[in-house]
Amino acid sequence: MSTIKISQLPLVTTFTANTQNTVFVGVDLDADLTGQFTAQSIARNLFLNETLIVGNNIVQFANVIGQFSGSSPTYLQINNQNFNANGSADYVASTSDSDNSFGFIDMGIEGASYNGVVAGYPAFKPYDGYLYMVGKSVNSPTGNLVIGTQNASNTVFINGGVNNNNIVALMTANGLVLNTQSYITFADNTRQITSAASLDYTTKASAVANNASANSILLQAGLNAANANIAIALSSTSAANSNIAILQAVNLTQNDNIQTATTLSQYALGVQTTQNTRIQTAQNQANVAGIVANTTAVVANSAVQNTALIVVNSLSITGNLIANTLNQTASIDNIISNNLTLNKNLTVNGSITANTVRGNVFFSNITTVYTQANAIQWFAQYVSPAQFDGQVWYSGNTISLIQDTDIPGDRPAISKVLFERVYNNTGSAIPNSSWVRLAGGVTSNSVPFVTLADATNAANSQVEGFVKVGIAAGGYGFVYTRGIVDGMDASAFGQNGQLLFLSTTPGQATNAAPTGANSVVSVAKILSNGTANGKLQVAIQSLQAYGKPNGAILFANNNLIQASNTLFINEPAGRLNVSSSIYAANGIINKTSEFPSTQTAITINMTTDTWVKCNVGASLAITPTAFSPGTEVIVIVTNPNTGGGANRTITHGGIAYNSSVGATSFVLGGTTTAFIKYYSLDGDLANTYVQVTYS
Repeated sequence: MSTIKISQLPLVTTFTANTQNTVFVGVDLDADLTGQFTAQSIARNLFLNETLIVGNNIVQFANVIGQFSGSSPTYLQINNQNFNANGSADYVASTSDSDNSFGFIDMGIEGASYNGVVAGYPAFKPYDGYLYMVGKSVNSPTGNLVIGTQNASNTVFINGGVNNNNIVALMTANGLVLNTQSYITFADNTRQITSAASLDYTTKASAVANNASANSILLQAGLNAANANIAIALSSTSAANSNIAILQAVNLTQNDNIQTATTLSQYALGVQTTQNTRIQTAQNQANVAGIVANTTAVVANSAVQNTALIVVNSLSITGNLIANTLNQTASIDNIISNNLTLNKNLTVNGSITANTVRGNVFFSNITTVYTQANAIQWFAQYVSPAQFDGQVWYSGNTISLIQDTDIPGDRPAISKVLFERVYNNTGSAIPNSSWVRLAGGVTSNSVPFVTLADATNAANSQVEGFVKVGIAAGGYGFVYTRGIVDGMDASAFGQNGQLLFLSTTPGQATNAAPTGANSVVSVAKILSNGTANGKLQVAIQSLQAYGKPNGAILFANNNLIQASNTLFINEPAGRLNVSSSIYAANGIINKTSEFPSTQTAITINMTTDTWVKCNVGASLAITPTAFSPGTEVIVIVTNPNTGGGANRTITHGGIAYNSSVGATSFVLGGTTTAFIKYYSLDGDLANTYVQVTYS
C-alpha cells in the first residue's frame, strides 16, 4: 500500500451540509487515543464547553457565554429573521424557574400577516415591535418593567422620526416633561391634558380654582361667588354695546365679591396648613381672575366663556378652536374658518357639503351620518398599509380601490373584481387557490355554502369562483367570481397567457382541457405567473369542444360531454328490432376508399369503412375486422381480366352459413363485378352476415 503525506492530500475548501459525514483524524494526548471524529461532534463539544465568540476582540465582561464584536464606522447587527409571515422574531431572557408561561421578558417584531386574535394577543398587530414582560403571576408584585438610566440623564420618547421635533416627551429626574404640542388621551377618547403654556388666562384661573376647591371648602365658596358674578357679567353681554354703564356697575359688585373671596381664601390658608403653597397659588390666581373678569366684561361681545359646555350660534374663526379640558365640548351651528384644527374626533349629525364647482372634502378620520361631496380623494399608496376590516384605500400600483376584509390576505380590488362572502360547511378546510361550487345551503344570515368543484360530472362542474385565501372548516371566506385577482403565488399554474380549465381533481385547475367523460369549463387566464405578485383573470365559461379532435361528434352521456368519430343510436332498453333513423336534408356522405392497381388480399374495418372498391388480377382474400354492432360495409370487387383463365376466386371472409352463397368463397368471371355487403349484428364474426351479388 502506497504512503501519502498529509501535505499531498487535496485541500478541502467547503464542508458538506451534513457535518456528520465530514470526518477528521486526531490525537487526544490526555486519553492517549488516536481516532476519527466528525465535524458535527467537534462543533457540538466546542459550543458546549467554550464561550461562543464571533469576532476577534477579547472578552471584557464577567460570566460571558457568548460575545459578538467587530469594528464598523456605521453599525454592527445581529439579525433574527422569521421568513414565515404569520409568526414573529423574538429575543427572550428568562429566570431560573421560568417554564415558558411566566418569568421572562420578550423583545421582538410581528410578521407581515400576524393575526393577534388567532394567536391570543389581540393587542399585537402586523409589523408591531414590542418589549413585553411576564412576571410570576397576574397578582404578583414582582415582574415590573424597568426602563431608566443610572446616570442623571433623560429617557427620551420619540414618534414619527428621529429629529428633535419628533421628541414628544422626556422622563427626567424631576418627572415626565411633555413637548408643548403633545397631549395625553384617556381610554374613552374624551379626556386630555395639554401643556399649561397653551392655556389662556381664563382657563388658567378655572384650572387653579378647581384645584383649590379640592383642598378648601371655604375657598371654593369664595370662588363660586366670583364665578357667579362673572356669569352675571357674561349674561349681560347680549346688549354690551348699549349697556356699558350697566356692565361697569356689575364689575364693581364683582370686585367686592372678589375681595370677599380673597378674605375667605386667607381664612382657608389658616385651616389648611398642610397645603399652604397650593392655596396661596389659588389665591393669587383668583386675584388675577378678578382682573381678567374686568377685561372680559369690556369685550364680552367677542369672548366665549370657558365652561364644560360652549354653545355658540355663529362663530367666525381666524385662528384655532381648541377644546382641551376634561369633558369639554363645543356645540356650534355655523363655523366659518380659514383654518380649523381639531385635536379630537369630529362627530357630525348633519351633513358636510362641498357645494362649489370644484368643491372637495378631504378627511382622514370622520364619523358622519350623511356626507355630500363633489369629490373624495384617496392618497395613492405604493406600499400596502396594514390590513383592517372595512378599510378602503387606493393602490398606486394597480390603480384601483382596495377593500380590506376580515380574512388576512383577502384584499380585493373592488374596481377590478367581483367577489362574494361564502361559508365552508364541508367539514374540511378549503385550501388556497381552490375552485369551488355552491353546495345548496345558506347560513342564518343568507351566506351561501360552498364546496370544491371538479370536472367529473356536470353537477360538480358548476363553478362559482376562485378562493384566493383558504377557508377553514366551519369558517367564512371570500370567492372571486369574475375579474382580476392578484397578489398571490401563481407560479404553478402555467405560462402567461394560457387558459386554466377545471380539473377532474376536486378544487384544482389544469392547463390542458380534460378529455373523456368530463365537462370542459374554462375558469381563468394567466396574466402573470409570479410567485408573490401572480395575477389571474377569472372568467368562467363552458368550452365543451375545447381539446376535442377535429371532425369529432360531441354527444352527452349522463350529462358528460364525450367525443367520437362514430355516431351511435342505441335501441330502447328491453326492446328488440326497433329501427332508428337519422334525417339529413342533403343526404349523408359515407366514407369511401379505393385500393390502387390489383389486389390479392384486402382488410376492411367494420367500424370506420363504408364503401370499399378494388380490382383483382388473381384470387382475392377479404378479411373483415373491428366488428361493431349495427354497422355495415359494402365492398365492390371488379375482375377486369379477359380471355381464357380469367375467372378469379373471391374469399369473402365470412362464415358459409351466414352468406348468401352458402360458402366461404365464390368464383367471379372475367369482365364482371361483385357487390358484397357485410352486416355486423352483434360485434363479432359469428354474427356478421355477408350478402354476395354477382353474375
